[in-house]
Amino acid sequence: MDKNVRGFIDTVRNTASAVGGTVAEVTREGAKKLGAKKEAVKLGMDVLRLRSSIDELYMEIGKRSYAIHMAEEETSAEENQIQMDGMYDEITQKEAEIVQLNKQIELINGGLACSACGRVSPASYDYCPACGAKLEKPDFCTEEGCCCASESTCCCCDPAPEGCTEAEPCCEEEADGSEPAAEASAQE
Repeated sequence: MDKNVRGFIDTVRNTASAVGGTVAEVTREGAKKLGAKKEAVKLGMDVLRLRSSIDELYMEIGKRSYAIHMAEEETSAEENQIQMDGMYDEITQKEAEIVQLNKQIELINGGLACSACGRVSPASYDYCPACGAKLEKPDFCTEEGCCCASESTCCCCDPAPEGCTEAEPCCEEEADGSEPAAEASAQE
């Protein structure tokens, strides 16, 4: 076989292998993100179920209060109070569950948990709005599509994380749709 043809075939094989590896990596990352979003949706559905259950408890409390007021209730005032206290406690417990589920959803969606009070805040916050403590941010960018999401180096973050060694845009395509210079030279 001609040396040029063999070189061309090797180039095609290497390119196909590199593309296949990139596709597999992108697919794995996409699956991880999809799994996280799916979990956030499930938690959101749990929140909706809890809110619906709380609404039903409020309606029952209202009905009982009205019946007591109109003297239609055959149970004693003490029995009614015990039953209503149980419903109040159930509402309080369900509200606490909703707060915890919302925290989990915010963390899945990139929020930061305060190490002092536990409140989850958007990643753009530097201080906790609840207690004022400085929020501990990861040493790497968590921006979707950023090269440093895997604790690598970054060039698209402003300011760049400490230790970032990239000087040119590496995460985004150039305006004309071509690869950035840093990536193009790395692939050669």
